[in-house]
Amino acid sequence: MVKLCFAFQNLGPILAGLEQFGNTSNWAALTGFHFWRGEELDFTVKVPCHAPAYVAFEIVDTMYELSKNEPRDHLILRLMGDVGLRREEVVNLRVKNANTHALRFRGKGDKDRTVPLTEELAACLTSCCA
Repeated sequence: MVKLCFAFQNLGPILAGLEQFGNTSNWAALTGFHFWRGEELDFTVKVPCHAPAYVAFEIVDTMYELSKNEPRDHLILRLMGDVGLRREEVVNLRVKNANTHALRFRGKGDKDRTVPLTEELAACLTSCCA
């Protein structure tokens, strides 16, 4: 949340974009500018506390091996793991969206994405959709 501590009312539109100032160099430049103008600028910058946790490759490989007996589950895991599809993208995927080398689908934000297929995913698609 941004907290401003000065009395100038006409700077509101200028400071409306303060959320884009997330790193230290921008913060230092902005603070220096307001110090030069004789203003006190006090705001907090939200910094992520940790990097996102990723699943280890060994666990993913184990999931692939355990799902070999269930072709549908294996295909879903391959689509998510190899290509990076999200849940909704997997649900909305159709057979006509795949060819031998690429997969085309509507992704996040209604953007069309085309991604190359791995050999394992192509084999899995062939066995499930044939």
